[in-house]
Amino acid sequence: MESEDKSRWYTVQVMSGQERRVKESLLNQRDRDLADGIDKGLFDVLVPTVKVMERKDGKTVIREQKSYPGYVFVKSLLYDDEDKIIAENWMFVKETKGVINFMGGVRPIALSDEEVAGLMQVEEEKDTPRPEVIWKVGDNVIIKEGAFENCEGVIEDIDEERKRLKLSVTIFGRATPCELDYWQVDRPQS
Repeated sequence: MESEDKSRWYTVQVMSGQERRVKESLLNQRDRDLADGIDKGLFDVLVPTVKVMERKDGKTVIREQKSYPGYVFVKSLLYDDEDKIIAENWMFVKETKGVINFMGGVRPIALSDEEVAGLMQVEEEKDTPRPEVIWKVGDNVIIKEGAFENCEGVIEDIDEERKRLKLSVTIFGRATPCELDYWQVDRPQS
């Protein structure tokens, strides 16, 4: 695969829920073709995911969530030296079961270096669980567990590394500080 230096990352729209199947299918077919001495210019396929913490039945559960549902990212050699599409390489991806189309259609648009860097950062951070709900300073919350259960509070500070929130809870007309894990609070019902 000496032409990898000319390959670029592209976004491919796929049928919802088929992201992993498309990835496996592309990589398996690529490996079979390479074993037969056929190179269709496919170098890698990514389905970026993140681990999300959520609370279910009083237990903290970590599940995997797709960062870009309905899309996969392929590193491929799609254009020749004259900037013409390499039809065989394009069709290799396009005709895979579950693929809808490249972003850009018959003239796929490569991701910028900044977009690729962001994509790789998501991929590097995928093993660090994050809360299902993202909090902001000033958000109102309801405490689900602990000494202040069912009380309302306001987020004063966020410790993302420890996944903890510092809250101000009003008890008997006085603001009382407390610190809780992300999963111990919820958004108030509207």
